[in-house]
Amino acid sequence: MFHGPRFQGVVSLDAIAEEGLAGQLQVLPTDNLFRSTSQPRLLTDFALLDAAGQLVGYWPLERAETGYVMFPIRLDALRIYGPTLHPGGKVVCQVQMRDVHEKYMRADIDILHPDGRLWMRLEGWCDWRFYCREEAYDFFRFPGEVIGSKSMAAPLARFPSPDEFECYRDEGSEMFPSRDAVAFWIKVWTRLILNHRERHEFYALGGPEQRQVEWLLARIAAKDAVRSFLKKRHGLSVFPADVEVAKDENGRPVPRGYWIKTIGYTPALSFSHSSQLAIAIAGRCAAHQRLGIDVQKIEPRSPDFEGVAFTPQERSLLDSIGNPARQEWLTRFWCAKEAVGKALGRGLAHGPQSVVVEALADASGEIKVALGERFAGEFPELAGVSMAVYTARHRDFVIASTLCGKA
Repeated sequence: MFHGPRFQGVVSLDAIAEEGLAGQLQVLPTDNLFRSTSQPRLLTDFALLDAAGQLVGYWPLERAETGYVMFPIRLDALRIYGPTLHPGGKVVCQVQMRDVHEKYMRADIDILHPDGRLWMRLEGWCDWRFYCREEAYDFFRFPGEVIGSKSMAAPLARFPSPDEFECYRDEGSEMFPSRDAVAFWIKVWTRLILNHRERHEFYALGGPEQRQVEWLLARIAAKDAVRSFLKKRHGLSVFPADVEVAKDENGRPVPRGYWIKTIGYTPALSFSHSSQLAIAIAGRCAAHQRLGIDVQKIEPRSPDFEGVAFTPQERSLLDSIGNPARQEWLTRFWCAKEAVGKALGRGLAHGPQSVVVEALADASGEIKVALGERFAGEFPELAGVSMAVYTARHRDFVIASTLCGKA
């Protein structure tokens, strides 16, 4: 139910009601638990105890609409009335729900000997309740098949070949639904989506929970974009941890994994996050294309920021828009610059004015940009080229995407 074959001790669910449920458990072998011995001296059958707890965890799946992610935290008393049973034997397990609270559930569990006598009683088995959206729960249970993020069409809609790409987004309220359980979900998603190297990178982050949440959201979106691309274009189903988000020599994200040998190339990948919104695009670029995406929150910017970020010509373009749309378009301009910097793998290393906005199309959100002098020297094939950046609004955010390169 909740484990792999080695610890699956639930044989059947025979009855369920408002008061509890009944099922059958199987005593599992212990001769292959430890490398050092095939005859461990165990005081209790921990696998059987866990199987009984799984039945408690199953009850809210059938009887509760929300809060059905359960994690055991306490047992008031364990009473054992006979010796440990032999592997292969089956016992009846009866669960009586005692207290169903918003934050926890308590139950008493009776396990009956094959001859019908009471063999074990677990009093006050307590599970803490966690809440999440249904899609996140399915992702938690079946990470190899389910995509936890949400597909997003707008950033790809104006790409020359949108079918060659996948775009996904994640928001904090979806993957981290309650503030009092953030630490729990951080541990869940860290173990579920990251491989060993990525976990080491994550643990080195330090800092506040918010920083860790944003980092994880970006990786979930990035891995889901790659996984969806592999599934739709190549029929491959891979787990999140099978997609490693590495970096090239310039710090640009590069997906890695055993599956690259199967498809014969490395997909392009770009992702960004701002506050609790993360977004990613993965796909196959043409030889002349460079993929970039950025997200920025629409918020007031000071005149000093405008003076540093934009040329006089860019500020004149912004002034032609007028209020109240000016603040949004200022964010679109800034977001477009960041997206191009990410696509080039340099960021805005030479300052915000190393990418210059030349024109905008108010109706479509398309922005034309060109490289400044220093970037033009590093990328001579793009010198003097007017490149398209596509911007779209999502709630209080602007998303900019580009395949900057010669048309």
